Amino acid sequence: MANCGKHFSGHGFASADSHVVALPTDDRALDEILNADVKPYDWLGMSLSSVIPART
Repeated sequence: MANCGKHFSGHGFASADSHVVALPTDDRALDEILNADVKPYDWLGMSLSSVIPART
């Protein structure tokens, strides 16, 4: 069974709330998202198969 990290950051720059049938989108450039939001999780390496983002 693959493992999944739950409630990772990911909706922080989106104003829509996915809990009320809205589609949160982040219009920032991918490089900015990777450097600002994903960078703190680099230490996980390849230990997770997937992540579930959450509104922060």
